Amino acid sequence: MDIKEIERVVATVQQAVFRNANSMAIGVLRSRFRGAGLQFREHQIYSPGDDVRFIDWKLSARTDHVYIKTFEEDRNVEICVVLDVSATSFYGSRNISKLQMALEICGLLFMLAGQTQDNVRVILFWDGERMEMTPKRGREGLVQFIAILERKGILGERGKVNLKKQAQLKETSNELLLATLRQQLSRRKEVVYLGDMLRFPQTDEARKLTSDPHFRAMRLLSPIDQGALKFSVTLGRGKSAGLGAPQSKASFIERFPIITSDERYLEKFLRKIS
Repeated sequence: MDIKEIERVVATVQQAVFRNANSMAIGVLRSRFRGAGLQFREHQIYSPGDDVRFIDWKLSARTDHVYIKTFEEDRNVEICVVLDVSATSFYGSRNISKLQMALEICGLLFMLAGQTQDNVRVILFWDGERMEMTPKRGREGLVQFIAILERKGILGERGKVNLKKQAQLKETSNELLLATLRQQLSRRKEVVYLGDMLRFPQTDEARKLTSDPHFRAMRLLSPIDQGALKFSVTLGRGKSAGLGAPQSKASFIERFPIITSDERYLEKFLRKIS
């Protein structure tokens, strides 16, 4: 891949990323994702109202004052983006597919991570396979991301999704997806799932994994998807009122926010990610 061509595509996608995000972009990542813990900063003399749990008793015993330990957030944040691409990911509206939304959100996360000195690891489920990218940040991460997408034929000219790839695309196995989520969450990674979740596994393990405080999901849907979901909800209410079988228990994925391509989806992502 010619680096000049990559730079050209990066510039195009970067423009798309910040077209909708504007001033909300800078600093959002730091307030949304927490670090792995607290890092010792310095000792300070105890003042009334300070948390007594942080008193350094050994140091205080050797001096004429009572000292407390102060800490700062140890960032070391690695955001793991699980990008689940299915055949339905190519649907959308106004020439913006659900996959295009997901790719721009990934680009936004790379650029924000460049501001906060964090890293973004993308795990891409594509054509039934799992592909894990090296954690990167900022423009370097975006260059790597786009180069891989182009090499796989996912992106075509001007950073747009190659719609021809939709045909005969293999679906991700539930076992492979859940194993990946289990692995990343066990490592205390901040996991962001991007996909339409139309085929997301409805199992007890999936419910447990998605309840982890380090897991966040964005349901990227087209207006057609939303219409179908509203119809199914209405149909379910009708059945519960005696028009058919009793309404089944609501799916646990309904608690995750929906983003559609007919709205300012990057801004909405930033508002809903917390």
